[in-house]
Amino acid sequence: MIGPNVRFCSNQPCNAGELLAKAIVAKITSGVVGNSGSTTPSAPMPSATQPSAFQPTRLNNAARGTRAGLEKGADRFIVCVLRIGILYTNTSNTAVGKIADELVMYGLGKCCGMTETSVLDELPGELLMWILIASELLVFGAGLIVFLSVRITDPAGFADAQDALDRTGAGINTIVLITSGFLAALALRLRRTGARTPARLALVGAALLGVLFLWIKGAELASHAAHGIVWDTHAFFNFYFMLTGFHAAHVAAGVLLLLLVAWRDHVNNIEDASAFWHMVDLIWVLLFPVIYLLQ
Repeated sequence: MIGPNVRFCSNQPCNAGELLAKAIVAKITSGVVGNSGSTTPSAPMPSATQPSAFQPTRLNNAARGTRAGLEKGADRFIVCVLRIGILYTNTSNTAVGKIADELVMYGLGKCCGMTETSVLDELPGELLMWILIASELLVFGAGLIVFLSVRITDPAGFADAQDALDRTGAGINTIVLITSGFLAALALRLRRTGARTPARLALVGAALLGVLFLWIKGAELASHAAHGIVWDTHAFFNFYFMLTGFHAAHVAAGVLLLLLVAWRDHVNNIEDASAFWHMVDLIWVLLFPVIYLLQ
């Protein structure tokens, strides 16, 4: 039997959700929750000396109705209610055991701390965004490995071609992107504290710095074109235009993403956009020394 001092979530306080959870438990234990979540009258709760005659059915009804809520993104306090429901029956019959197993597999442990959590659960934002980030890092990493491998075959030619690059402009762009990444991180922190307007301004500032990066990069490419340097001038420029051009495309996409989440400034949106923007920063931090500085 549930006592008056039982916590609904052992590891985390449920706060306001706990109050609603208690109400739901009251409905479950009074027999008014049916299969479809509608309120239907039923028999009174049996005594503790009769645990198996009615409780498993009521728990099954409650679990079935609440799982539909889970599939629609119900809050964790609802899952905690089911945990209490399972504890309430105080029985190990097959029906309750199956329900408990199903709930644990569905995510009960994640909400109430009953099972181990994956490292992936700790990542901010959506998992698909992190899959995209990992794939992009692999692509750029493979490109840099091939670049360094080909460079070994003609170190003098690669060094001469490298001297035609604008290292000063690339250095400025590095500072620009790092500052932009800082603003994106600041925007996420501000939004989590409820400061929506400063968060939006920080996102717009990060996007504007991304535009500045593209402007400086465009000036460098225009200078190359004025001096007759194109992608097939040397093998070095094959990789240079491919890697930096592909990165510039990511910067442009990131700028649009930052502006979009500045408009639709939900915390989850900012988390995804910030993660993507930090990936853009990281790739440039790798490209800059390898392509512009490595002799």
